[in-house]
Formats: sequence, structure tokens, C-alpha cells
Amino acid sequence: MSKKSKLKNLLNAEIPENLEKENIIEILPDKSEKTVSMPKRSFNAKNFLPAVASIMLVCGIVTAYWGINSRDKNVTTETVEDGDTIEVMKYTNYEPIFEMLEKIKADNKIYSAVVDGSGVDFALPEKESNKLNGSNEDRIDGYGQTNTQENGVDEGDVIKTDGQYVYAVSTNSALTIVSAKTNQVVSKTVFPEDVIIYEMYLSGEKVVLVGRKICTETGNTGENSDSLCGISANDDTVVYVYGTANPENPVKHREFSQSGAYESSRLTDGKLYTVSTFYANIYGEEIGNDCIPQINCDGEEKMISANDISVITDADTPSYAVVTVYDIESDTEPEAEAVLGEAQNIYATVNNLYVVDEVYDEKDLKNKTNIYRFEYSDDGITYKCRGTVTGRILNQFALSEYNGYLRVAVTEEVYVETTAAVVGGMVENSVSNQTNSVYVLNMNMQNVGSVENLAKGEQIEAVRFMENTAYVVTFERTDPLFVIDLTVPDSPKVKGELKITGFSEYLHPLGNGYLLGVGNDGTEDGTNGDLKLSVFDVSDPCNPKETSKITVLNGTGYGYSPINSNHKCFVSLGENEFLVPFTLHKYVNGTVGKDSVCYVRYKTENGQISESARYVLCDSGEALGGTYINSTFYAVVNNYAAETVCQLVMINLNTGEETGRVNL
Repeated sequence: MSKKSKLKNLLNAEIPENLEKENIIEILPDKSEKTVSMPKRSFNAKNFLPAVASIMLVCGIVTAYWGINSRDKNVTTETVEDGDTIEVMKYTNYEPIFEMLEKIKADNKIYSAVVDGSGVDFALPEKESNKLNGSNEDRIDGYGQTNTQENGVDEGDVIKTDGQYVYAVSTNSALTIVSAKTNQVVSKTVFPEDVIIYEMYLSGEKVVLVGRKICTETGNTGENSDSLCGISANDDTVVYVYGTANPENPVKHREFSQSGAYESSRLTDGKLYTVSTFYANIYGEEIGNDCIPQINCDGEEKMISANDISVITDADTPSYAVVTVYDIESDTEPEAEAVLGEAQNIYATVNNLYVVDEVYDEKDLKNKTNIYRFEYSDDGITYKCRGTVTGRILNQFALSEYNGYLRVAVTEEVYVETTAAVVGGMVENSVSNQTNSVYVLNMNMQNVGSVENLAKGEQIEAVRFMENTAYVVTFERTDPLFVIDLTVPDSPKVKGELKITGFSEYLHPLGNGYLLGVGNDGTEDGTNGDLKLSVFDVSDPCNPKETSKITVLNGTGYGYSPINSNHKCFVSLGENEFLVPFTLHKYVNGTVGKDSVCYVRYKTENGQISESARYVLCDSGEALGGTYINSTFYAVVNNYAAETVCQLVMINLNTGEETGRVNL
């Protein structure tokens, strides 16, 4: 029934007998006629008061109707893809949120949390020794910084340094501090067994550690629930703050947690922004307070206020993107905002935080990306608006904010339902076509310009935005590198295109018009298992060139670089030198017989790239990150052949000699 129909029925309702004209007159204190004198006008109270009563009754009905219907809400309307609009609600109480969750439950659109996996343990013989090409006598001074996407926005890492000490976290959930003077451990802080520390930040004389607190309670036992409590759905994101004025004795300052599994975080202007995804258990006996995300600060737990939760009317999953902001210097309690929607990736600038949620449109048979913009403020953080683009992003580098616009690179996959393949009693959808696009959105998250239908049949493998230019790598059998001019936001244009064999999975600016690509080598028929680094001259956007390339194995095996999924592993040693990690499998007599986990040192000059050293960390495993202080390189590695898997390895950058190894 429409609002107008409901209101009409209310207005036609029978007036109670005690509000009839005669009865109102009877209850008046004085039954005699009373005239109220007013300039040039008088009126009879007996005739007037019944009319007033009737009007008040109608007003009361209308007020009650609209009051119940609005639920004390603050409503904003957002324009999303193709001009469609959605409503975003903020309420003063939780009841409308519970009703929304009940609707989602009835629709039976539940998405299970993803359970994190781990690598396979394996060991192979004979450790390869460190190799230096040339004298390598160039002295490295200073200390390393985490490789980040945006200037002024720090990202969490497993290893950090302040130039005097090295701070490292491990999969064993311990913080180890090593003195750069002695390369000896000065302190080790071990966290509870139900906590996994993922990364950390340094801020002044404090170290901030972010991780996941495993749920140990039994719950979510409904028929359609995720019963793996303790692994996914009911975990919390936890933050520890330690004072390190004396690194030999770190002092715990604060501990707080937020509902949901950890997604990512950023640190800018002294404030830590932490994002988690909280899945509400809507399959209990009733939907109540346990379906609202909470903040626990130093043992005091409280629900996020209803007016700090944005409810989007088209939400179809019982999950929240939870964002907290913590001012490290003032050490005040964290503030929180939440959106009824999932968080799968984030991108941050010095002004805004963007939370990304990939969804599947069952009507259009397309994947789409929702982008929630949060704005920083003196009081904390505020949800502003949402935009939607067709397609999925590759990673955080697929987004870039510049001069008041957000640029987004996506791969669009069009699905077609087919009855030819039936899997587990369900119709399997197959991808019939892929295209790639770059969209430009304003700060209201409205699409103002785009370049569409790039490299049909291929998908994006790497993206890098640099001011008004986007560099996009797609791949099927060869590697097109697109150079896109974004100077005019409502009219972006492809300026240049370069096709080469293989493809890059990570792009890094080298300065002076050069761009580095790290990825896979190949032929005209596809990849060949080797790895390569390419230097591109992009000084002329209409004519990009590959000026130099170098392979890692020279056809003697295969391997991969963790940098493709973890850009923070890239270590810059200066303007034209850097370290890249690899896990390599070499052939011996035609079969795989020798492994090594190493960092390779490269130097670029005038568009040419050369290898100057290889620093081997272990035989089998994976490098997790690295940094340096002067001429000593520190690397965190998972050594699968060791009893203590996670280790900190110290190597002299000039001689290649291993100078220390610490179990983390």
C-alpha cells in the first residue's frame, strides 16, 4: 500500500465518540457562551474548539504515521551507476537495522567469510650461496622505509626501522626488536596464542601492531551459518600500542579491538585507520545486539552507535565494513563508523579512505564494485557516499585520487548462464567476454568520464596511476601496456600502447620518465615460466618503449615474486637501486632440483637495468619483507626447512656475507 493510500485510510477513520462536537462542548468548564475579543474579529469557543480537536486528531494521526515510518532516520540519496539512486539511512536506534537484517535473512543471501590458507611445506637440497656481480662497493647510507602507494600515507609491514633498531613481527605472533649496532635481540614481546599479528607501524616512540584475535567461543550453529567460529566470521581485529622509549623494555599503552576480521589499515597524520569486515550471525533465535559491531577498548566493550552506522537500502549481505580511527599521539579512545556492506580492499590518501566491496549483479550477470568514501575530520572519520562501477579491481593500485577525482581501473566479466555444465546441482556460469575500463568519479562518487572496452578478451594484470596518467597492463598471450591521459576528467583518452611478450604484475615509478615492470617473461605464445624486469620509457605518452629487460632464471627454471601480491616487499636503496624478492626453482638435469629464496639487487641507469647481487635467505620458503640500515640488509623470511619457520636474516650489502640470523 502506498503512503498516500495509508494516509487516506487514516483520514477516513471514525472519530471517537468523546471527540464529537456535542461531547467536547459538554466537558468545557463553563457551558455559557464565551467570546474572545480580538481586533475587528470575535469567535465562538463552542464552535471553534471541536474543530481544533478534530484538526489535532488528524495531525496526530499524520505525525504518528510519518514518525513510525521514518524511524527517526536521517536519509540521504546517492546517485550511482547509470543514474540509479539509492537511499542511505542513519537511525537513532537499532530497530530499523535489525529489520534490515531480518529482510536479508528472509532473502537468504548469505555470503560466508573466507578462511585464510597457508603455504605447503616443502624442502629441497643445497643452499645457493650469495652472488655478487662486480665489486658492489657503493656504500648505502641511511635506512629503509616501507614501499607505499601514496606519499604521506604509511602502510603496515612485518619489518620497520627507525635507523637505530629493527622491529620485526612473525607468524608466531611476537614482536622482536634488534639493535643495529650489535645485530642482537634486545627484547621480544610475545602475544596471546589466540592472536595473530599481521603488521605494524612506527610512530614517534610508539610501535602499533595490528592483527586478528581468534574467536574461541562456539557460535553460529544455524543451518546456513559459518560454523567455523574462531577462523573467520566471529574473529575480531585487535590493535596493540607499545611505548618504545626504551626498546629493551617496551611498555604496553593501550589495547583495543573492533568486530570483524582484519582487512587492512593505514597511518596518516598521526592517526591509524583500521578496517574490518564483521559478519552478523542472523541465524540465532532472534536478531539482537550481537548483530551490531562493537568496539572494545582496554576491556570496556560498547556497540557502535546507531547513528554511526550507515544502512544502504540495496544491501544484500549481513556484513558490515567497520572503520576505526585512533589518534596515536593523543592516545584517545578510537572512534568508529560502519556501513552495512562488506570490505574487501582499501585505498587511502591524506584526505579520504576508500573501502571497496565487489558484488555480483544477478540481473545483469556482471560483477560490480562498490566504493565507499570516508572523509577524515578532526572528530574522526565520516562516511560520505558510495559509487558503483561495472567490473572488478585488481588491487589497491587500481584506485587513485588526484585533484578531486577518483580514478578506477577495472576488468569487466560478462557471464552467461549455461545449462551445458551443471556442478553440484547448480547451473554453472561461464565467462563469455572480458573487457577493461578506467572510470573517473568525482567526490560524490558519480561517474564523469571513462575509457572503456580496452583489450577485449584480456584482463588487467597491473596498474599504476601517476598524476594525470594511468599505466594499465593487460594480458592474454602478449602484454599491452596502455598509457591513458586523464588530464581532462570527463574526457580521458588512450595516448599510447606498447605490445611486448610476457607481462608485468607490478609497476613502479623510477623517475625521469621511466617506469619499472616486474612480472613474467614469455613468447608470442604466452609465458615461459621465467621472470623478468622491464624498464619502460614513458616520457612520450604517445610512444612508450621497452628500453631494457632482464630475466631472473635465463631459462634454467621457474619461480615467482611475492611482490606481485605484496608491494611492500620491494626495497628501494636509493634513486636508482632496489631489491626485489624471488622464490626460485632451478632445473638440474632437466628436473627441479635446486631452490632458493633470495633478494636480487638491481641498478638502473639511462633506461638500462643490470643485476649487481643476489642475497640468498634460505633454500625453500618465501620472503615476507625487508629493510636496511646503512650497509646491513634485514629480511624477514618464512624458512620452511627450519624448526622455527619465521626468521630475520642479516646480510652485508657490500660483501653479500650473512652477518646474523634470528628466530622470530
